[in-house]
Amino acid sequence: MTALVATSLVSLCVLDASLVGYRAVCGRSAFVDRRSLDRRAMVVGAMGGVGVVVALAAWFSALLLLVDDRGSTVDQLTAAGTRMLAVYAGLAVLTTVALAAFFVAPPRWGSLSMVTILGPLTLLRPAVLVAGAVAAASRDRLAVPVTLSAVVVLVAVAAETVMLERWGEQAAAAYRPLSPTGADVG
Repeated sequence: MTALVATSLVSLCVLDASLVGYRAVCGRSAFVDRRSLDRRAMVVGAMGGVGVVVALAAWFSALLLLVDDRGSTVDQLTAAGTRMLAVYAGLAVLTTVALAAFFVAPPRWGSLSMVTILGPLTLLRPAVLVAGAVAAASRDRLAVPVTLSAVVVLVAVAAETVMLERWGEQAAAAYRPLSPTGADVG
């Protein structure tokens, strides 16, 4: 169970970081060829997510060395992670459905899914992150689960801020304008 919870949280973290990279570059202009930049931003976001996961795993491992009852602490962290997943699962499912609609449905419906689902979810993301952390820390008053869940939220919000600043400037400079017919204009 511990491995399943950890794997699920890691997967959500990397997917979220990848989407943060995508959000940082998308929507600048309708007449640009940004596919390469979008892919690069998503890869950089995912790599950042992996980096965050590795750093949190190292920190978590160091904390486990300091506690007296490791088994009980791991059980409590697994329970906290399960509560966190219960909150994040809804956001993950809606995001997956919206992305599937975007890539599979006709363009108008795909765009509608982006505007009606992903747009509002982007605004709700920080609140959902906090709700997951509160759920994770709600039953156990141990310092490790409470601290770990708080750090996860702070890192996720900070990562998005960094990505938006980094890619916002690069995206504006890197876009190659296209005419509405797709011909190069610059």
